[in-house]
Amino acid sequence: MDGLVAAESALRAGIERQELAQEITALGRVKNARIARVVIDAAADNSRSPLQSLCRALILAAGIPCTMRMHPSTEEHVLLCLNNWLYVVVDEQKKTPANIQTRGRKHQTLRIRSEELIAHPERVVRAIEQALFQTNRPRSLRTGERGSFPAG
Repeated sequence: MDGLVAAESALRAGIERQELAQEITALGRVKNARIARVVIDAAADNSRSPLQSLCRALILAAGIPCTMRMHPSTEEHVLLCLNNWLYVVVDEQKKTPANIQTRGRKHQTLRIRSEELIAHPERVVRAIEQALFQTNRPRSLRTGERGSFPAG
């Protein structure tokens, strides 16, 4: 997880993906070099914050099957949009509306505190799973069994 956060932070700082890969190659034969290359490939160019990177890393590590995309909003508190209907937001004051509306469509919002994301990531993963697998969503929007993660 830390590797993905670091790689996305480097990309945010303007370091090119190719430069990161060259640094790994320059190290020669080192332990976990293959994993480092996979992390560099998985890093998102458009991640806006370390919290967004951490949230993505937790979802990937947990193997939660869902489509995941960065929210195009400039609002920093919005981390991710999962399966095109669940917005994960950092909300310290519980002031974010219960549902975010974009282009006339309402989306469910899962509010998390940054402290919770850092101190108790397993709780955040559990909350994301519960929100994604809730039974009141239309069947077409629910995901299936746990398994491979299609990047979105």
